[in-house]
Amino acid sequence: MLNKRFSSPLAQGILLVGAMVASLVGVTLLAALCAPLFGLSFAEVSSGRATADNLALSRYLLAVNSIGQFLLPPFLAAMLIAPRRANVLLGTRRKPLFINVLRSLFVMVAAVPFISLASSVNELIPLPVWAKEMEEVAARLTEQVLLVGDAQSFMLNLLVMALLPALGEEVFFRGYVQRVLRDWVGNPHLAIFASALFFSAFHLQFAGFIPRFLMGAALGYLFYWSGSLWLSIAAHFANNAIAVCAYFYITRHSIPVDMEQVDAAIQGTSLSALLSIAMTGYFLYGVFITEKLRRKMQLIRKRMGGGGVTPII
Repeated sequence: MLNKRFSSPLAQGILLVGAMVASLVGVTLLAALCAPLFGLSFAEVSSGRATADNLALSRYLLAVNSIGQFLLPPFLAAMLIAPRRANVLLGTRRKPLFINVLRSLFVMVAAVPFISLASSVNELIPLPVWAKEMEEVAARLTEQVLLVGDAQSFMLNLLVMALLPALGEEVFFRGYVQRVLRDWVGNPHLAIFASALFFSAFHLQFAGFIPRFLMGAALGYLFYWSGSLWLSIAAHFANNAIAVCAYFYITRHSIPVDMEQVDAAIQGTSLSALLSIAMTGYFLYGVFITEKLRRKMQLIRKRMGGGGVTPII
């Protein structure tokens, strides 16, 4: 049952913004309380300078950011909109088919050469100085956290850099924002691309804007076709985990890496890019067909009195 005060898309959008502000305040207080655990003052943590030499602090702030900025706000908003059906509202109630979970994982693996090619196209777009500086800071922080060779750090990175962002960002952008946009514009395809655009812009990493937008659209369709947010979470996790595993392998084996050479190797030839697009489309189409058949079977069982269809709000 929906709370009538938040039944309109506009009200739900405003509620999400309010939840983000409240969550941000809570996260800031949490950072202040936990700063002494890292031998730092709150001023040092908030300035951002301390993270350059403190790997544990960097991971902590990344985890807190994923939870506080992305996971908690839509969850709190959904609890106010539909107190007893928040999981239905966010798309986490519907159980995914195992075969489609596998396909969702393969989507991101198959898309690597194509996404790398899209990144190269993105690099042709000139960026202002301030945007380049932001990219450099983000790249240094990412490399600082990911360039580790011990198993414990690897497992922590899978949690902080792969799992938590996948959960938080999918609940936020697909589970909440995409649904609100769909209800507002009345067109699910427009909502998918609009939420993907928002997803890419929100990261403020412009050198990867195009590939992140394409990934967001693919994740949006996985959710739209299945009604289960777990498929897009699985695919998002796979995308992040590929990077975590690659950095771990490189560091573990002390492999000298030239990132330009890596990108060139991944992109390969135009044929490999076309093959990447074909394989990605193949796995996405498999999800679409299977979910379409699943819904037909559910409708048949419902008409025959053998069970209902899980509602998707």
